[in-house]
Amino acid sequence: MSPEPGVAPLPPGRRRWMLYAATVAGSMTVLDMLVVSVALPTLQSDLDLTRIEQQWVINAYLLLAAMFLPVAGRLADMFDRELLFIIGVAAFFGGSLAAAVALDGQMLLAARGAQGLGAALLTPVSLALLVNAYPKEERGKAVGITLGVMMLFATTAPLIGGGLAEIDWRLIFVINLPLAAFAIFAVRVARPDARVLQRLPMDWPGAVLLVAGLGLLVGGLMQSPVWGWTSPATLFCVLGGLAFIVAFVFVELRRTAPLLELRLFKGVSFLADNIVLALVQFSLMGLTVFGAIYVQNLLGFTPFQAGLSLLPVTAPLVLVSIFSGGWYARLGPRPMAIGGALLGGVGMAAFAAVLGEFDYWLLFPGYVCLGAGLGLVMGPLNTDALSASPPELRGQASGLIQSMRQAGGTLGLAAMAAIIAASEVVLLSNRLRDLGFSNLSEESTAKLTSKTPSEQAELLSIVPVDRRPAVIDAARDSLAEAISIGFWSSAAVMVGCAVLAAFLFKRTPGEEPDPEHAVTAATAHPVSVGSLPRGDDR
Repeated sequence: MSPEPGVAPLPPGRRRWMLYAATVAGSMTVLDMLVVSVALPTLQSDLDLTRIEQQWVINAYLLLAAMFLPVAGRLADMFDRELLFIIGVAAFFGGSLAAAVALDGQMLLAARGAQGLGAALLTPVSLALLVNAYPKEERGKAVGITLGVMMLFATTAPLIGGGLAEIDWRLIFVINLPLAAFAIFAVRVARPDARVLQRLPMDWPGAVLLVAGLGLLVGGLMQSPVWGWTSPATLFCVLGGLAFIVAFVFVELRRTAPLLELRLFKGVSFLADNIVLALVQFSLMGLTVFGAIYVQNLLGFTPFQAGLSLLPVTAPLVLVSIFSGGWYARLGPRPMAIGGALLGGVGMAAFAAVLGEFDYWLLFPGYVCLGAGLGLVMGPLNTDALSASPPELRGQASGLIQSMRQAGGTLGLAAMAAIIAASEVVLLSNRLRDLGFSNLSEESTAKLTSKTPSEQAELLSIVPVDRRPAVIDAARDSLAEAISIGFWSSAAVMVGCAVLAAFLFKRTPGEEPDPEHAVTAATAHPVSVGSLPRGDDR
């Protein structure tokens, strides 16, 4: 994470402004990953979103960020980084404004994609500019402040989103406008040295293969409930996406300046850390979407109450994270990975087992287990992955960790969305047939769970009044059971992750990570993906 040779630190006044710019911009990106989740039922009602469109509200942001983060990292090694920072923040501003005035689902999804693209552009350059702005002895403190504030926004995002959605869901996007404007103002006042002294060429084959592969694979998984699992469109997207990703791996391993330094995976510890982090993120993302849908549509929580309901996850996560660094230093990564994944699996299974009871307090033990498991895994394994990589490649290692986590979360949400949507259709169809209402559309009946009593009466106008409660119960029970199936799937992935960790992690506690790099462990944001010199393959 060293500053680029030939780049001098800024004077104290200007470096503080760079700290403000990086902190505000980074906080926006983590806030918008989660702030929308508790507003999804409200968005569904106001914009008449389908279940698949609800899920795309989250995944449009995640997918664009995951696809273009490595590309943006390479752009950061080619062009003026301050300009890229401003362009990224401006794209985020434009996406937020478009989302705030969205009139329908398609406009909102396009706006969320623009936000994700902006996040991808500004992420690799914001910390690079910040690190270069400070002398070595102050750099760790500055980056620690930025990442600490970002973590605060990440853990409070559901509360912030819920509070704003109670007033008007559009405010969850309006809040970004002054933040983005301030970030641009602050970076212009800071006037950082944004030169790139050692330019790397764009890896066009790698960029095209990665963007096409992730886009097709996630798109196919997300749309499979609409197109059908055996439809030509789904098969083309899923199989084509996998083929592009395989081709990306082969191409990157043969390039001298790859978009992502996949040779780092030759180290067993680095490979193990990334597999566990990606699988944990894969399992977790569905909870942010379908957990919010469950507590609001089926338990009747307001958006703010939905945000509060996640505190039993946040509190143990923060508490365990305080001690997990010391435990990792004494025990090494293996018990942290196994214990964290097993606790996460127990938590997801605890959710799945009680969703049909429609009682929030029965979810409480699962929330606590999940939060404790995440606290054991996230910080220690990010630290371990960085410490297991060669010092001269830690910038690239950081970018690769972030890309793996983003891709894992994106694919996880797509997979869980596909499982839950397909399960809900089958379950609801069976229940409607048993009730004698097989003529009702499953898609319109599924919307009953998010409608007011008057809207439910309108949707069920062809159903006798005395039979309407049974149809509404069928919709509620089908959604709860479908989400339960999705959570059981996530629990299985978590347990499988623990088994993989038991086989992959072989070493005892290794060397301590370089303190200069350890401050990035909480989020693994890259200073840049390709700016550091290549070392020998280890």
